[in-house]
Amino acid sequence: MPAPRSCQLFLTARERCFDNDVVAAGPVIEYSESLKETQKVKAGKSLVLSVNIVGAPTPKATWWRQDSEVKSGLDVAVEGDGTFSRLSIKNTSADVTGTYKVLAENSVGSDSAEFKVVILGQFNGRLGLLR
Repeated sequence: MPAPRSCQLFLTARERCFDNDVVAAGPVIEYSESLKETQKVKAGKSLVLSVNIVGAPTPKATWWRQDSEVKSGLDVAVEGDGTFSRLSIKNTSADVTGTYKVLAENSVGSDSAEFKVVILGQFNGRLGLLR
């Protein structure tokens, strides 16, 4: 008969241990240092904000701008699979300027990150899609 094994779990404040040794962890959002600076994009060009997400169970991510959820549309794509989330906006114009927040949530907790975006110049090729 094999000897019983033991192990130690070192849990962070966002993790929980259950009876069957399954560890659950609140989401943690990670992203490039360059996204900590204000994102300046020329009008008419594309904006891409991308983050990595870790957590168990798999977190759900949503993007927000000024208290309104950002959803995929004509020039806007929200993508992700629980391990990453990306917001892409094509043909940017002044109405895209603002603060964007990604919120990752699961049953253990949540994490968020904010990104400041400024669109430089004017682009008249689209109507305001994020109003």
